[in-house]
Amino acid sequence: KEVLAFLSPFLAGAGIVVPMLIAKFTTGPRPLSVYLLGVPTRLLLNVLYGVAVPMAARAYGTSPTVSKPAFYSLVVGSALVNVFAVNMMFVSQMAFANRVADPSIGGTYITLINTVANLGGTWTSSVALYVLDSLTTRQCTHTRTGRPMLARSGQQLCVTKLDEECTRLHGACEMVSDGYRTELAACTVIGIVWLILFRPTVLRLQELPINAWRLRTHWKNG
Repeated sequence: KEVLAFLSPFLAGAGIVVPMLIAKFTTGPRPLSVYLLGVPTRLLLNVLYGVAVPMAARAYGTSPTVSKPAFYSLVVGSALVNVFAVNMMFVSQMAFANRVADPSIGGTYITLINTVANLGGTWTSSVALYVLDSLTTRQCTHTRTGRPMLARSGQQLCVTKLDEECTRLHGACEMVSDGYRTELAACTVIGIVWLILFRPTVLRLQELPINAWRLRTHWKNG
């Protein structure tokens, strides 16, 4: 934790520098093309995250098989790529909103577009964390015999990581399937499907003429 906390200032600095580097690619007429490059980059990061989690156990286990510098290199590399990909999407989104905003209402239009766009990236994190534990499967195993056990009522034990009933029965909760890996795989598939289905829509929105985004008011001559 201390090492990761030490790396936070460097990642924050990267978050400041990266938008400056990306800005020149998003000032043209097609900023959403940069956005679409960020999506597959973040999907590829899921593979690195899937490797990093089990690698942590091998680096910090009782008999380490992976060196800590190798593990930290993977973590830092993944974090830097994530900063780059996130800013690719955010800066291009802002550039597109600024390009199509109606001057008659200025910042209000930009705020509306970005608010709607940001909603798609905020509720998903909350839902992912909420369902994570329910996707994880554990079983209570007797510490001496190694056999799975059920509560006397027939209900499954170890619904949560720490189950007092399992401990009282001289058992230990062991993970059968990791919800993180399940969710990672599901989100990757959903992301690939989204990219295939909605990439043409994003490109079509980008190609609309500017006047298609302008507000139209009709004044009655009185």
